[in-house]
Amino acid sequence: RLKKNPQFLVCLSCKNTYPVKQGIPLLLPQPEDNHDNGHYRFAGIDVFRLTQSLPTPFFLFGEDMVICNALRLKNTFAAGGAKTKLYYSLKTCYETPVIQVLKKLGYGAEVASGMELNMALKIGFPPEDIIFDSPAKTEVELTRAIRLGIHLINVDNLDELHKLTKIFSR
Repeated sequence: RLKKNPQFLVCLSCKNTYPVKQGIPLLLPQPEDNHDNGHYRFAGIDVFRLTQSLPTPFFLFGEDMVICNALRLKNTFAAGGAKTKLYYSLKTCYETPVIQVLKKLGYGAEVASGMELNMALKIGFPPEDIIFDSPAKTEVELTRAIRLGIHLINVDNLDELHKLTKIFSR
């Protein structure tokens, strides 16, 4: 986890501090890559021991790294003066804790199915922070997205345009 202070960011794992300008970290921690007794450690955890106690393969996420990478991306756009809203594509990783971290950092959700739309809403994304983007949206999914007030629905083909015309003519 990172502790925020108006002038700097402190990584609670390694205790490193990173200067902040206008609320945005200027430098961010790099992914940890250390070895202890021949074992790779990730976010302070001995990965070899995890492989002995958990079924493999498994995914291991470091919250600090998710936060740092997400802030690095936001900082890149902010440094150029661009006013942007970043959206995380839920299909990239369905792990709720990862998505919740990104939501807390101000990211929106990009969804590609009714299931992903349900997930985004359950996690707490308001409709105005959701983009629906998929070449195979069903009429039911489109109708629901419109009723919910989803921020943006990308129309990927003429078939979808005809579906939307039909929905709006009702």
